[in-house]
Amino acid sequence: MNGRSPRRAKRVGARAGSLVEFLICFPVFLVLLIAMVDLGVNHGDDAQTRDAAVTAARALDAAQPTGDTTCSLRVPRDTPEATRRLFCLAKARSGQDPADVRVQVRYEGHQQRTVVVCVQSRAGSLSGLLAPFLNGRVHEAEARRSLPVLHTDSVTPPRPRPFAATEAPLPGHDWSFCGSRDAA
Repeated sequence: MNGRSPRRAKRVGARAGSLVEFLICFPVFLVLLIAMVDLGVNHGDDAQTRDAAVTAARALDAAQPTGDTTCSLRVPRDTPEATRRLFCLAKARSGQDPADVRVQVRYEGHQQRTVVVCVQSRAGSLSGLLAPFLNGRVHEAEARRSLPVLHTDSVTPPRPRPFAATEAPLPGHDWSFCGSRDAA
């Protein structure tokens, strides 16, 4: 005999079995945990993209958009400053790099009283684990807001609204999700 009692040999075998189970289960658990974090971050980015569209549409309803006009924009140089502010507001609210966010503003409906703000932001994987599934995809959001009729009286002049403008969509995507609801 080797000098070990049968009881001690059983305990060593049980420990070795537990170690093997741990070594098999831990990597699977770790992959699932990392995937859940990646999906959670992307869900948050999607919510921020929706918030960016809604906030920009509300800014048009409440007053002239204020703030920065120096964010990364892909619009013609002659785009009015108020429109540039609105775009930068949406990009700032998205919580992402402004270069990875695109904005479209347009008006529709009777007397162009409905503003439509559409926002695209890039999806991606922080860990790289879900990169094959997330890279190349975008978060898309659309917000519509009815604007009040601008009355003209001798006391308060009507405030100008930002002009409709569109940035180039993210590569490989378009603005088709932001379709018109005007009656034909």
